[in-house]
Amino acid sequence: MADVFADADEAFCRRFGVTLPVQHVPAETMAAILAAVSAAASATLPASAVYASGGGAANTAKIAARLGLKAAFFGCIGAEKTGGRADRFGGFFEKELAKAGVSAALRLGKQPTGVFLCLTVNGEKRIAASPSAARELRAEDLPDPVLIRTQLNPLKKPRFQKPGAFLFEGFLLENNDVKKRCLDIAGSSGLVPAFDPCTVSIAETYAEEILSWLEQYRLVLFVNEREAEALARRAYGGAAYGGAARGWEALFKDLTAKGGSAAVKLAEKGAAIFSDGGFYRAETRPVKTAETTGAGDAVAAGFLAALLRGKTPDQCGREGNRAARRFLERKIR
Repeated sequence: MADVFADADEAFCRRFGVTLPVQHVPAETMAAILAAVSAAASATLPASAVYASGGGAANTAKIAARLGLKAAFFGCIGAEKTGGRADRFGGFFEKELAKAGVSAALRLGKQPTGVFLCLTVNGEKRIAASPSAARELRAEDLPDPVLIRTQLNPLKKPRFQKPGAFLFEGFLLENNDVKKRCLDIAGSSGLVPAFDPCTVSIAETYAEEILSWLEQYRLVLFVNEREAEALARRAYGGAAYGGAARGWEALFKDLTAKGGSAAVKLAEKGAAIFSDGGFYRAETRPVKTAETTGAGDAVAAGFLAALLRGKTPDQCGREGNRAARRFLERKIR
């Protein structure tokens, strides 16, 4: 997906029905919004908006590459109507990944390249997403877990204690074949599996499955505080755990004692790390910035980079925070 950031007013948002803090819009509506962002919209990207290759997994891959890891991304982008070439956002996305050092396997889909639009309205954000081609990803577009395992070379660099990691995200769960392939990779590829639900809605919908994966696959679960609260609500039948407002602390302590790890991203408060039943609080130094989109993806990249180098859970949390600070300070992108 491509990320687009622009300023707007209430009239503009009402015109296109962007009235909620977060919502999905059809591809046709997104195309109309993007055309209106700039009065001089053309085949080139309008100068009045800020663009970046986006999507949580792609952001994590880019930052992981900047941190010295070999990174690959598997996805689906849109094609021009004449076929054979990526559309303008797809081409932009592909170039941005290559610039960051990410190896990309991108299939051309039938729908336009997905767009994540962030409009700033009177200092508040309105997010509209149109996944479009991103939803056309097929199971066969992802690598075979057996092939991954057979191609894992013996570790030649002592700084890496594990062969690699595989991160998949919540938007893939709506396709059962893709979900099955992701779980096959998580269970038998030899890579460290990691998952990010990406939205509160996905966390709530798939809570039982997601929580079972901690023990079954010993994966690393990345969530923000609202997603953690949603998982705890579903796990405890909607009641607060022990009267505490943040039942996710007890939830993750219990579940990670059986396997896996959970990293709860707490923005300027740092991160809470749960592993092997232990709890670690990783504090951070707040960064003053108007735009924080992608900081959570940087936490995941820094955490996984440290984990692959054999760092302890608390060290992984600190490295995740450090990567997020560097991202917000625009030292890594």
